[in-house]
Amino acid sequence: MRAAYVLAIFMVTLGPIKTVPAFFVMTKDLDPAARRRLAVNGALAATAIALLIALVLDKIASSWGVGADDLLLAGGILLFLGARDAIVHFGSPPSAPPAPSRYPAVAPLAIPTIITPWGVVAILVFMTLANGDPLYILTVLAVLIGTMILNLAGMLLAPQIVGLVGIVSFQVAGWIFSVLQAGLAVDFVAKALKHMNVSQPPLRFAPVDCSVVQPPFRRKDVHIVTGNENKEDSMSEDISRRKALSLLGLGAAFGLGLSAELEPLEAEAQEAAPAAATAAPATGTGGTHGMQRRAHRRGTRHQRRARRHGKPAAAAPAGAAPAGGATPK
Repeated sequence: MRAAYVLAIFMVTLGPIKTVPAFFVMTKDLDPAARRRLAVNGALAATAIALLIALVLDKIASSWGVGADDLLLAGGILLFLGARDAIVHFGSPPSAPPAPSRYPAVAPLAIPTIITPWGVVAILVFMTLANGDPLYILTVLAVLIGTMILNLAGMLLAPQIVGLVGIVSFQVAGWIFSVLQAGLAVDFVAKALKHMNVSQPPLRFAPVDCSVVQPPFRRKDVHIVTGNENKEDSMSEDISRRKALSLLGLGAAFGLGLSAELEPLEAEAQEAAPAAATAAPATGTGGTHGMQRRAHRRGTRHQRRARRHGKPAAAAPAGAAPAGGATPK
């Protein structure tokens, strides 16, 4: 059961599902001998890097005080971000290929094609969970080397595999694994928060009978009730918190996907806004048509009163049109 779980996680984070199509696109212009040489060198480099992470970087993380819960939380965030990019950009045209590297077996083949950031976190998590158990450590290392052998076999047979199942099948399989990866990310975060006692029910205050005699330094209307005194309430609160975390993860995934889909529409709306503003008819500076008519009537009344009393006409309000061309006397 332990080896099967480790293999499942390594297949999602380090497996050949993502390596085979990337290697095929990378080496489609190379001759068979150069392709085989690059596959062998890339697999050896990836295996060396993975063993270095498992045997050395684990000790460095321990010396920094980084525990399994911290790595689970970081791994969940990285897994979710990687799954989000794969889900949102499914079917989009591929990005421009990277510039040729001096050592293509190391970069971009070993890193980041085979050894992904979330793969690094998975290796560190399992080595931290081993906690010095020799059997657990040997199991993790054996599964890790087996995953690298599967990557090597997939790269050597990449033309035949892609020709048999097609590149679209790999894209669909990668999209499905990305959805599973998002669920695994939420599980990692939930486990980390649970181990950190974030989901532990807090201390609650409940009313008590005031007739009970208590010491003067304690309040007579409340007493502290811990989670152990009412296990049913604690279990229900724990379940509700786990549901809230799951809904929060699903809501974040939905929000990120929706924002990515709305970005092109927002850009189009911003581009169309200046054209609409230019095409809009210019309005008068004096306000609406009704306001202009009322201002015109007020100006006419002022002029009539001025002519009746023999006084100079007052200046018309701003924005009012001249009254019938009449001049004050």
